[in-house]
Amino acid sequence: MKMLLTLLLFLSISFAAYAEWFNVNHPDTANIVVIGNRGDTLFTFQKDRSLFISISLGTSWSNIKHTDITNVEGIVITREGNISLSISPMAIIIETSTDCGETFTDNYVWTEDSYNSNKLTKINSRYMGISATFDWAHVSFNSKDGLNFLSIPYYMGYYIVFHNYNFIYSRRDSLFITNDTNKTYSLLENPGISELGLCEENSKGKLYMLVKDTLFTSIDSGWTWQRMNLNLNGLLYLNIDNQDNIYLRTPAKIFCSYDDALSWTDITENLALTTCKYQELRFSDSKIFTRADDGNIYYRDIYTSVADNSDENELSISPNPVNDFIQIKYKANELYPTLIGIYSSMGEKVMETEYKESIDASELSPGIYFCKLLTGNYFLIKKFVLLR
Repeated sequence: MKMLLTLLLFLSISFAAYAEWFNVNHPDTANIVVIGNRGDTLFTFQKDRSLFISISLGTSWSNIKHTDITNVEGIVITREGNISLSISPMAIIIETSTDCGETFTDNYVWTEDSYNSNKLTKINSRYMGISATFDWAHVSFNSKDGLNFLSIPYYMGYYIVFHNYNFIYSRRDSLFITNDTNKTYSLLENPGISELGLCEENSKGKLYMLVKDTLFTSIDSGWTWQRMNLNLNGLLYLNIDNQDNIYLRTPAKIFCSYDDALSWTDITENLALTTCKYQELRFSDSKIFTRADDGNIYYRDIYTSVADNSDENELSISPNPVNDFIQIKYKANELYPTLIGIYSSMGEKVMETEYKESIDASELSPGIYFCKLLTGNYFLIKKFVLLR
């Protein structure tokens, strides 16, 4: 019985990790853009100034008949599921709906004879906050919910925003950081990055930044950055879902890391991806959405790890900190070969071996490492410190 339960566990994990993509049957797929989601019951699309909403994963659709929909310049769905519209011309109006598009309320109105930009963009894929930039006013407004906005002077140039409104900005080839809501700024002396790229934040506050084909991480709110070794080229997008899985995009592939960028899995599967026409990923609570080259929208389940919490199957390392030998305790499953991988803090695999209770680490340099145990499609990760 125990062996059968273990087998079912691995099969369920394999299905979750390598799920098929399913087509969303939208009424018109010509120029649709996936805007956002609210739980698993709301995600929206825009085509030729039309706003479609489905509460049934695409089996049925409704078209919101907003009075100013022909003048809508931008749409963002916040993490709370609020719909915010940017409307022009003659004025800049941000309207937000908290009831799935039934009613809209004016939150901010700016009037100016001429302006250069009135775009709404998202803060990041996890929180889906709003960043509204107005060049003529030299100001940017940021909001988590589309209801309350924080103004940030636009003289800073290009910047990235974290969920707590801390941000890093680039000006005249220098990088600056603020962590007190735009009151003071500090120069990043050695940021380890040459320019600002796509930035995401996981649920634990860890930051990830994609600069060209290089991924950097920060665990101290952006003050210091470490470079990850990816061996992936042509990267276009960086996203993080609600389970803290990380996604990277190339013109023809979607890669996902379930173990904090230690390893990457190609999850493109049955998608028709040959160019970079498609947009970045969107996430609900348990689904991933993307647009493929054929114009259709596809979704699949987000991978959720299922841990066996029985005492005999918990991965433990002793002593920790480690000296010369790593003592590992885990009951290896008889159905699958078990591998042990040792990774540096920068994601580089420094050692791999079949499961054994004692591993010689005498040739490794002192530092922080991760031990990854892989059995079939099931894995456990334990951090340890190596001292001399």
